[in-house]
Amino acid sequence: MMIDTGATVSMVWRERLKQFEPISCLVVDPKMDNAGCQAATLTIKPKIGNFLSFGAVVDDGHFKHLGNVGGLLGNNFLRNRKILIDFKNRKAFISDRYKER
Repeated sequence: MMIDTGATVSMVWRERLKQFEPISCLVVDPKMDNAGCQAATLTIKPKIGNFLSFGAVVDDGHFKHLGNVGGLLGNNFLRNRKILIDFKNRKAFISDRYKER
């Protein structure tokens, strides 16, 4: 997944999902237009800490040119979380504490 601080919502490429149960896009962002939109619940399994579940819009585009990137983490996931990126060791540390506004 690519971290995109400019993206309003998280997205996942349909071709990367083996299977999923579609959910309303309003779960991802209550202000979205839900017509013709599908979303899925994704879960990040950290090495330590709690599982992080969030909604992501399922996009049916062509993303093979992005290599092994399976989607992007947008602000519906990033907002109110602390993230530390360790470029040298190619790791990201994401707080599992989410604070509602």
